[in-house]
Amino acid sequence: MAQYDKLINLGLLSQFLTKAKTIFAPKITDSGILKGDGAGNVSAATAGADYLAPNDLTPYRTAAAQDEIDAGLVSAAAAQSFSAAQQQQARENIGAVGEWTLMWENASQTSVFEAQTISLNLSGYTEIKMTIRASTSNAGEESFLYDIPHTGTQAFWLAAGKINSRVLVSVDASGVTFSGSRIYNTYGSYSIDNKIGVPIRIYAR
Repeated sequence: MAQYDKLINLGLLSQFLTKAKTIFAPKITDSGILKGDGAGNVSAATAGADYLAPNDLTPYRTAAAQDEIDAGLVSAAAAQSFSAAQQQQARENIGAVGEWTLMWENASQTSVFEAQTISLNLSGYTEIKMTIRASTSNAGEESFLYDIPHTGTQAFWLAAGKINSRVLVSVDASGVTFSGSRIYNTYGSYSIDNKIGVPIRIYAR
């Protein structure tokens, strides 16, 4: 009986060794970047054949090549058409939601600002922040928030004992439209004076 026990044990040992060969991989002696053949074998990868060698990038490191790449990227981006929802989702994906993006800055902040429309691409944004300079001669600033779209809102502030306002006629995906700046008197009437309430920056998010 003991002899049969030994035979049984040898049989189990043989099964264990066979199973171990399929579980444990042989020692890898290759170094550097490795590649597999899909059958359990691993060997060293070859530069220029299995992966891009550093020297292969040399032709693309020149200024001319970089300009060509940049031009191609710009052309590819211009060819795309994204909806407002897609643009908003893109900003969410890169964590830009909640951060203000400067969309426009007045290059002549001490000049009279007439009624006008500032064309902006506000697609995908949900609100703007408008910063207004007190006047062409007073650098004090006030900021106002508006949803997109928005219509018929005035930005009010006090200056020199008078109520001033810059009328924000409309905000939509194509830009911001302003009318003249008003100075109100104590009786409710007003006069137009575009030296006050000069918009200097528009942000969006």
